[in-house]
Amino acid sequence: MPETPATKTCPHCQEEIAKAAKKCPHCQSDLRSWINRHPIWAIILLMFLSGAALNFIQEQQGDTFNPPTIQTEQSPPTPSRLEEESKKIEIDWWVEEGTFTPEAVLKITNNTGHPIDLFAFSAQLFNNADERQRSQISGDTEFRGQSQEILPAGGTVTRRWQLSLFPHAKKIGFITIEKIHYQDTGETIE
Repeated sequence: MPETPATKTCPHCQEEIAKAAKKCPHCQSDLRSWINRHPIWAIILLMFLSGAALNFIQEQQGDTFNPPTIQTEQSPPTPSRLEEESKKIEIDWWVEEGTFTPEAVLKITNNTGHPIDLFAFSAQLFNNADERQRSQISGDTEFRGQSQEILPAGGTVTRRWQLSLFPHAKKIGFITIEKIHYQDTGETIE
């Protein structure tokens, strides 16, 4: 088996040097490869070339990869039981000038098919019809008259609140029913 030479020729000064030498002892030239002399630049160049190659491949294949989408039909959201039952209670709100302060007037017609004796609500009052100035009013309203204990199915009742805390209220923005109690079944829907 032939022996490999232990020396090589320096490419810069043509002198004989050890084969494993990284630097020529005669001309002081760096004999390492460009990648070994500049590792950071080599990594940056490799990343740039990889990105360019991937971009070229994607352009050749057409659009970029789009995973398949599954088409499903979405049903509209199902209204809650409280929303459904609230639609059966007709509510008219308005603000009247009272003796001392304005009064909020609430007229309720019960179309639920059940007698009701209590419901919780919240309403928004607008000051001077300016929707940026609002006040909230809320509470439990019991429908109890002098001779009747409940608001029967199909019945109507009117209630008034003095707006001493909201003297500039001019209109009702909206009302939200938060709870309904059926007197005959004892069921409360919230």
